Amino acid sequence: MNIPSPHLDDFKSGRQIEKIQVWLLWAATAFAVLSFIIANDHIQQLIDTNGLKDFGEYAKKVFDVMVSAIAVLYAILDFIVMRYFDAGGKKKRNDLLDNSLGSNLNGIKSSGYFSNSNLPDGIYKLGVNAFENSYFTATIVSNMLLKRWLTTGALVIAILLSVFSGSLGVFNTLIQLSITGIIFQKTIKLQWYYFKMNQINQDFKTLFNSLLNAPAGFANDAEILRNVLNYECGHAWGGVFNDQDIYDKLNPKMSQDWETIKNNYKIR
Repeated sequence: MNIPSPHLDDFKSGRQIEKIQVWLLWAATAFAVLSFIIANDHIQQLIDTNGLKDFGEYAKKVFDVMVSAIAVLYAILDFIVMRYFDAGGKKKRNDLLDNSLGSNLNGIKSSGYFSNSNLPDGIYKLGVNAFENSYFTATIVSNMLLKRWLTTGALVIAILLSVFSGSLGVFNTLIQLSITGIIFQKTIKLQWYYFKMNQINQDFKTLFNSLLNAPAGFANDAEILRNVLNYECGHAWGGVFNDQDIYDKLNPKMSQDWETIKNNYKIR
């Protein structure tokens, strides 16, 4: 029976909160767009003509306050998401060691999460498992980027339109500019995270290519450990949950490609 990795429950909870954050951001975008529309001179004239000036002003204030309230809630949820990521990340690292070195740091180790159970426990297996992680991570994140940039662009533009449409109080302006900065910063960080993961994956390819023609019994433990540490440090720095929908869609092909990679580097 396959046993899921111990970190998956924490990551699942974190992803669920992230989904709430996404919905909150789209709600903030809708409120920001409505606020911008109401602030338009032509719309203002139309509202005034129909005797709804007070209602229009009230509605704009409500929309602006809602955007600011959502921004604060988003920031609070971000701390909770990172708490789940940190808790799951620790279990994930322990499971990597348990499946590679035969330890039992988590009390229970996953079965079927890695595809290298045929290898003997040791540093070499640790390197292979981290190589597999880096390949899957780099592939998934590369497929997350376009959607993230498009979403970020739409959200940031909508909120900035609301901010610069005028009539926002200083407090609301600061909050909305802050959330714009947070969203944009997270997307840039995701881009750099991809660069890091892709480079680490390339480093593993270089490492195992050098081992292809190495004499029997040769093992570059120091370089293996360096690459493993680079992957784990990069993963912890990024704080990124892999998109589950993309994983489910690409997993069959990624698994097949990973087996091809192992054959090419004679990992057996």
